[in-house]
Amino acid sequence: LVSGDTWKEAPQVALTVDGVRYGGVYTITAQHDQGETQLISVQGSWGSGAHEIGMQLLNDEWGGTSDTDRNAYLIGASYGQSIVEEASASLLDSNRFSFMVEV
Repeated sequence: LVSGDTWKEAPQVALTVDGVRYGGVYTITAQHDQGETQLISVQGSWGSGAHEIGMQLLNDEWGGTSDTDRNAYLIGASYGQSIVEEASASLLDSNRFSFMVEV
């Protein structure tokens, strides 16, 4: 689940699985300050074991105040019926956040 702070335009993120880009650019329309969330579904055939899932904010922008800032938030993630506990982050710049999923 994700949400974002929109300023001028909606936040856009890219996802990676084991360092390889997954899908295209995902636009986040759910507003973080309003408590909204948006689902991004990742499906694929990956072998058993641990896999790294990454998320990066592509269009970060800061206008000098909290009202003029574009950010993305990873609220949570799950694999099958399992919650991924470490899948929570505030993406306040273009640095990539990653977490592990055991398949």
